[in-house]
Amino acid sequence: MTQPLPLVNLALTSLPQPPNPSNRGYFPYIDEVFKLIQSTYPEDIISASRTLKIYDERFLDFKNQVDIINLVFQKTFNSAYGTIDLTSEKIPPNQLNAYLENRKQIDIDLIKICKKIANQLPNLNQLMNNEDFTELNNSKKAAILRNILNDQANQAAIQRIQDLDLSGLFLKTLPDELNLFTGLTTLSLWRNNLTALPVGFLNNARVLKTLSLMDNKLETLPVGFLNNATALKNLNLNGTQLTALPIGFLNNATALETLCLNDNKLTALPANFLDDARSLERLWLDNNKLTTLPIGDSLLKRSYI
Repeated sequence: MTQPLPLVNLALTSLPQPPNPSNRGYFPYIDEVFKLIQSTYPEDIISASRTLKIYDERFLDFKNQVDIINLVFQKTFNSAYGTIDLTSEKIPPNQLNAYLENRKQIDIDLIKICKKIANQLPNLNQLMNNEDFTELNNSKKAAILRNILNDQANQAAIQRIQDLDLSGLFLKTLPDELNLFTGLTTLSLWRNNLTALPVGFLNNARVLKTLSLMDNKLETLPVGFLNNATALKNLNLNGTQLTALPIGFLNNATALETLCLNDNKLTALPANFLDDARSLERLWLDNNKLTTLPIGDSLLKRSYI
């Protein structure tokens, strides 16, 4: 497999010699990266070409491609995500398209979220109604929105938001910026298109009391995703297509009172999975494929099923 290369910090003085057995994958990789960025972010390729005084893309040689790739990554991606080093992220060429598409989707979802919460943040509301902003492409919009959300001057207003309703937005991803909303007591994410929860989801949700993920396409849950949500009282996972629950699913969920797991595909429950949920009063398991319950589980000693 061809190894990815550090395009962002590539110095022009270190351009490789013509292919030999040790670097023969370098030229095809550069060409593939250029074509992928050109198809995904054509406006940025054109902008970089003009900046470098390269107007006729029919005559781009290898050095031109490297220059343009570096400029696009530095000006477009770095402003939004920080320095991207394809080597450190270990993205092989055959996965680069999916990687760029995922970043593109994160931008789209961040814009949707910001539109929903704009009325709660004056700076955001003003920006969303700015004509110049609306004409930008999604990658540039997302870069500006990230700067606003991460601006220290806006943190107090963000942390005052307690109720965040992101239901019905058809989100496919959850941007990292959600972790900035540390004052949330209610988070509604039902009826989206989530297929996975990101690493670090709920890391800062120490005062969250109600979480709804109903009607998504999760199938599985990350191990320990509730570890920091120690104040959580109500968790709705109805209709999330879950096929199994991870071991330690409810670790630290000592305040949980209601757990909804209806309309899933569960065939078994982890042994002793309710041991930490000492405050649980209501458990819903309708329309699953359960045939037995774990022997010895505290579940058998309770009457709320």
